[in-house]
Amino acid sequence: MTLHFRDPSPFEQDETFDLAARDLEPPQARTPCVLDDADPERCGGWAEPTAPVPLCRDHLVFVRMWVNDRFNDLLNKPFAPRSRPMKQYVYFIRRGDLIKIGWTSDMATRMRFHKPDAILHFEQGDQKDESELHRKFAHLRVPAVDGCPVREWFRPGDDLIAYIEERRRLTA
Repeated sequence: MTLHFRDPSPFEQDETFDLAARDLEPPQARTPCVLDDADPERCGGWAEPTAPVPLCRDHLVFVRMWVNDRFNDLLNKPFAPRSRPMKQYVYFIRRGDLIKIGWTSDMATRMRFHKPDAILHFEQGDQKDESELHRKFAHLRVPAVDGCPVREWFRPGDDLIAYIEERRRLTA
């Protein structure tokens, strides 16, 4: 294998990377880059101590760029379908004075993300159900939160509160 990667490493400009501190390691603790013998230009670099394969930073960057180029299409594909369908939920949460009507297939992760003050209600439902609710309560929609446009946050109007209470009663 012959690699010719002589461009300066992007890490050389990184202020947080301290070459001097690395050079203070005792010589017996350092491992040469495994491509040293394979590269006719003799890399001569030292392997990164925590790398899974003993490669220097330049060669690690080269491998990363190659993996990104070669497997980018695979990395951006959705996962294979599950053998059984995932449960989907429509939820109503409160944060501050607003109510969010959302949809998820992973309630725990979604709640950790939104950090609601209260989970008002959730029930099985999909994105179509969520869209219908957004249309039904469009008159309560908040156009922006902290200057950022939003589409899933609503003022707590009497009809929305009554709807949530009714759904809670029916699904209890």
